[in-house]
Amino acid sequence: SASESTNASGRGSPANSTAASEEAVLTIVPQDKCNPNLWYIHGKPYDLHEFVPKHPGGQLAILSGRGRDCTALFESYHPWNDRHRKVLKAFGPEAPAPDPFYEEI
Repeated sequence: SASESTNASGRGSPANSTAASEEAVLTIVPQDKCNPNLWYIHGKPYDLHEFVPKHPGGQLAILSGRGRDCTALFESYHPWNDRHRKVLKAFGPEAPAPDPFYEEI
């Protein structure tokens, strides 16, 4: 298949689960479909080259996601607010909203 869907926890959704239908679905871009010069987050491509020198976590951190689906990497460091998604929007399509779980924290 062209993409694999998993729920926000990284596991496949059970077929008869009400909770699964309420969770965000992640779209994973297979490695062989990735442009080596782009970053893929939630199945969407971003050209972050201009942002690399400005990345607060350092260039190595952001460059480790180039050329592959780095949704898990992005979400593990940036799940709790909308600021990071606004940066992404400047370099490609709008990213999905943060997981509602983090609004309660």
